[in-house]
Amino acid sequence: MNMRRPSRARQRGLSLIESMVALVLTLALIAGVAQMLVGTQGNIRNQNDRSSMDDEARFAVEYLSRAGFRAGFKRSTEIDNDMVFPEVNNSFPKEAVVFGTDTTLSLRYQGHADGQMATCHNDAADQTNNPFGVYVETWSLNNNALRCALTQPDGTQSTEPLSNNVEAIRFQYGVVTVQGGDYPDTYRNAADMTATDWEKVRSVVIGLRLVSTNDNLAETPQPYIDFDGNSATPNDRRLRRTVFTTVALRNLLP
Repeated sequence: MNMRRPSRARQRGLSLIESMVALVLTLALIAGVAQMLVGTQGNIRNQNDRSSMDDEARFAVEYLSRAGFRAGFKRSTEIDNDMVFPEVNNSFPKEAVVFGTDTTLSLRYQGHADGQMATCHNDAADQTNNPFGVYVETWSLNNNALRCALTQPDGTQSTEPLSNNVEAIRFQYGVVTVQGGDYPDTYRNAADMTATDWEKVRSVVIGLRLVSTNDNLAETPQPYIDFDGNSATPNDRRLRRTVFTTVALRNLLP
């Protein structure tokens, strides 16, 4: 009798088509995960830059507000302004404690004998060695950094950057025009100021435009409104934020 051997099932691997399908599925999965990671990193960068702009805006407003509070301070209120703050050629008119342009702001003040008053560089504004001298601060922008140039009573000068990511700045000046008035009733650009207007400045409106450190945070360039209320579109894809604050020169107010 002829006996037939039982057949064995043939062992097979993946076919070429099956391998290609598995490879495509794997690549699709990897691409999805990679896209998710890129999106997460982009959101983190976006959030970090927004937080950074908020911090820089707070710092800049705080620095400039303190500067406005110092403007016009005198060691003695019994001394006339024209004695403490005389005319300076090509700069301050007589009695003016604020002078500037649309993009720079200069202010002057005396220090305090107890040394508790601080300059924009956080040094003590002490008048012990020069009781009749004044400090002069000039605020401006340089390479997106808000900086303060300080001239001390002895003539020593120094400049320090104090806040970054400030792309643009604008100053307007609150002037008292009403006879016998104490508070500003109109705001003017520097070009509209006369020599006699500067001594009547009682407040300053400050506009700041902050810009993100990183580019390519948005899919397309993000339009913004400039200080004059016009829409502008940049050539990059950075984020921007505009803030305004009004600083009262409290040493000149009732």
